Amino acid sequence: ITRVPSGNVFPSGVTVVTCTVQDSAGNFSGFDIDAARRVAEIEGFDVTFVAIPWDSAISSLESGKIDMIWSGMTVSPERSALVTFSVPYYRVTRSIAVREGSGITMEDFNRGKIRIGAQAGSTEQEWVEVNLIETGRMPEANLTLYKDISGVTGALVNGTVDATLVQAPTQARTIQGKPLVIIGNTMDEDTYAVAIRNSDTRLQATIDHGLGILMSDPVWNEMKAKHGLQ
Repeated sequence: ITRVPSGNVFPSGVTVVTCTVQDSAGNFSGFDIDAARRVAEIEGFDVTFVAIPWDSAISSLESGKIDMIWSGMTVSPERSALVTFSVPYYRVTRSIAVREGSGITMEDFNRGKIRIGAQAGSTEQEWVEVNLIETGRMPEANLTLYKDISGVTGALVNGTVDATLVQAPTQARTIQGKPLVIIGNTMDEDTYAVAIRNSDTRLQATIDHGLGILMSDPVWNEMKAKHGLQ
């Protein structure tokens, strides 16, 4: 629960996905976690993190189960129609991973001739649908969706899919130590921002103010370097 000095309460939910890891003991870590904690410190409130399936994150926000989604959520027109976003705090590309020795190329990926895995409710799902399925390059059956990134990566390891489309920082981290390689990126970029209920203008102003202070502090670049972000 996020509590400000005046006594007002803002429950804060952070979904476990990009730049965020939850260990077996339930502890959260990652770039977004560090950023949220630092903004909470700047603005004078406490924060509690909860894990929510990514494809139900916005509905959980709308219903009041959580008050923020701070976990690598990318801004899109569809999401902007449902939530209010904070000031942007990071830009990211998407990467494509395949099994080592598979011989799969970026041409195979762009032609939609392979089976692709992505996270349900993600902008990566949307990218495949818009750029490959709706253009007729790939049959809809070739896209398989998973509830979390570990499921996406596991499907690639075991051969259920031929390639995965995941935000680049997360992809690089999750394939470490596995027989997987990154073969390229999509050319477009996504922007990270914190999602907040449309009605919660005070919380939006608080987060925007805290992020502005944090991003102007040298510690911001140190935090990014710590998590392998540029």
